[in-house]
Amino acid sequence: ALSEQSLLEMGIHPNQGAALVIGLGCEEIDAARLCGKIRQSRSLAEYLIMQEVGGTATTIARGVEICKEFAAKLRQHQRVSVDVSNLTVAVECGGSDFSSGIAANPAVGVFTEKLTKAGGKVVFGETAELMGAEDVLYQRSISREVYETIEAAIRRVEDTALFYKEDLRGTQPSPGNIAGGLSTIEEKSLGGVCKIGQARIVDAIAFGQRATKPGVTYVDTPGNDLACTLGLCAAGAQIVIFTTGRGTPMGFAAAPVFKVT
Repeated sequence: ALSEQSLLEMGIHPNQGAALVIGLGCEEIDAARLCGKIRQSRSLAEYLIMQEVGGTATTIARGVEICKEFAAKLRQHQRVSVDVSNLTVAVECGGSDFSSGIAANPAVGVFTEKLTKAGGKVVFGETAELMGAEDVLYQRSISREVYETIEAAIRRVEDTALFYKEDLRGTQPSPGNIAGGLSTIEEKSLGGVCKIGQARIVDAIAFGQRATKPGVTYVDTPGNDLACTLGLCAAGAQIVIFTTGRGTPMGFAAAPVFKVT
């Protein structure tokens, strides 16, 4: 259900004007059903079943034709100006070093404050990398309910790790983070949470849900960069601002990823 919801959110993502759903034909997620859900929000949506079309090469050839037809129709639309309050931006960090928490992340935090004051939305996640920053999250949360949702997610991640005899507070930061000058998960987390600045956290949502409230929304995502980016874009982010000290090659097909260092 989570995978299908994430695919649905990407199919109706603000950056997408059309969607082509490809299915093998015998998987749990039904391509026709998923396409039907996408069509409720996108008039340009089609699906192909590889086992029905006749294999990989035929599916690719037919898929290219469909996408060219989509592109021709989308080019007929005119660009219009919209207010900045329509913007949802993801803030994320990876390949962090000592500079992340004192330069890149606080700079992005100032951006977060400005965008949210203008009525826009900012989404952040990386639940496993919020350990040790609970007091800051408590201060930033607009209500106790919002904070308790975040705190419960952090505890769940840590309890799961401890169940498998893995102490995240002992294994984080990563070797690369340590080589970059970070000492503890608390230092990494306190630097990471700087990405939201002094802005208030107005909502806390699950992976696959869409952010709906102006301001900062926490999304319960893994710390893994690609998985986190998917969760933040499924929440509606049209742009990803990715801070990094040591560097990372990660991008994302559905939204531009801007690296800040």
